[in-house]
Amino acid sequence: MAVVAYAPEPPFSVLQPDGSEQRYESARALAEAVRNGDEPIEFALRVEAKIRPVLLLQDRPLGRFAEHAALQITTLSNLPARDHQRIRAQQEPSLFHLDPKHKSYGLGKESVAELNSLVRVRKSALAGRRLGGVDEGEFRTICERLIQVSDLDVNNLIVREAGELLRRMQRRGP
Repeated sequence: MAVVAYAPEPPFSVLQPDGSEQRYESARALAEAVRNGDEPIEFALRVEAKIRPVLLLQDRPLGRFAEHAALQITTLSNLPARDHQRIRAQQEPSLFHLDPKHKSYGLGKESVAELNSLVRVRKSALAGRRLGGVDEGEFRTICERLIQVSDLDVNNLIVREAGELLRRMQRRGP
């Protein structure tokens, strides 16, 4: 569980030093206020947030970073009923079904990891103990789907890794 802020969207409410808020109807209007010096370059926004389950994609065992990449988890009942069977059959690439029968997930309700909901979660925003997790094969599937759903180009990485594998095999010999 973690404190996860919703993505800011217009109208943007910028918190002022006196505790009041200045509203901007668009990102362009807010950017113009910053350019004109009406707002500082760094400012505080009022955003909605909630405590929700997340799937951490990194556990940062070395503690070098204060943030984790994570996917938001939502209950299946929040999604259209007409899609439930496809989701349960893992046929919806942007959602990874998490069946509550798998006790290793630590979830009480049928849920999904939303691959379109990649968020950063500060270590200090983690709320409580670890509920559970996915196994290595599921994690690999989630990462592969995340690359596809996010339309990330990993071709150069694959070519570099394949080249390194070939070099290691050549050094090893027949």
